[in-house]
Amino acid sequence: MTEPPTRLLAVVEFLAHAGLKPLYERLGYSVTSEFTVRKAIAAVRRHKPDVVAADFFFQPDFRDRVSNLESLLAALHGARRSRFWSITTPRTSTHWIR
Repeated sequence: MTEPPTRLLAVVEFLAHAGLKPLYERLGYSVTSEFTVRKAIAAVRRHKPDVVAADFFFQPDFRDRVSNLESLLAALHGARRSRFWSITTPRTSTHWIR
């Protein structure tokens, strides 16, 4: 029988999402927070989290990628046990959706 996931890495680039840590802890997770994707990638390699909860920040000026998460997803590729949650914040700008 497998153990339930317990280690959660929260990638918080929007401070509005920083308030989710108490929720994760109430759900039984041991939470590590990082505030940049670069540090999160290092944390994935170091801690091997069961779950990664990360902001999704769409940047239209990224011409060859969709978001800031692609490098993080690449780091998780070898971690087959890890689950990934994406947290989004809709933009209010009308030019964002084409």
